[in-house]
Amino acid sequence: MKRELDLLESKKDQLISKLNSTSFGFYEENTIEVLARQENIETKMVQMVNKAKNSIIFTGPIDELVGILEVKSKSCENIFENQVEIRIILNNNELGENEVGAGSTLRSLRLLSSKINFIFELKKVDKTPFKVLVIDRKEAIWGETRAREHFTRFLWTNDPFQIGILKRAFENLWQEA
Repeated sequence: MKRELDLLESKKDQLISKLNSTSFGFYEENTIEVLARQENIETKMVQMVNKAKNSIIFTGPIDELVGILEVKSKSCENIFENQVEIRIILNNNELGENEVGAGSTLRSLRLLSSKINFIFELKKVDKTPFKVLVIDRKEAIWGETRAREHFTRFLWTNDPFQIGILKRAFENLWQEA
């Protein structure tokens, strides 16, 4: 079975490379997709960050972003060629509650910034009304800000109109911070 799986994996890789080299390319339709399971949300966020070329916009728990960037840094095959700008908005209480934990999280973020080619700007607000991740103004995922144990649905989109709305919402929150 292992040999068959390896064979199928190599055939899949060959097919992908052939499709990438065709003159037709890929056509991606603008869409919105619902993600309900936490594992799917985390996987999608990692995939999105792996595609980042210029900018990342993020609101949500800082440890979640650090986790995603750590996964990226461990897969050292596609370290960002360009310097990627990351803008982050956090809740005030996230960094204020436990300064030791907050300090280590910020140290982790700084360490990752030297390992992966990115710079970050950080702002705080009293309460983030939503959780959002926007990559290069090409795709976004967003949902409610809740504790991880609560069931929450997230939406993913590559629709420029929806991404523009999310970008404006982020910019408004950025100005308030």
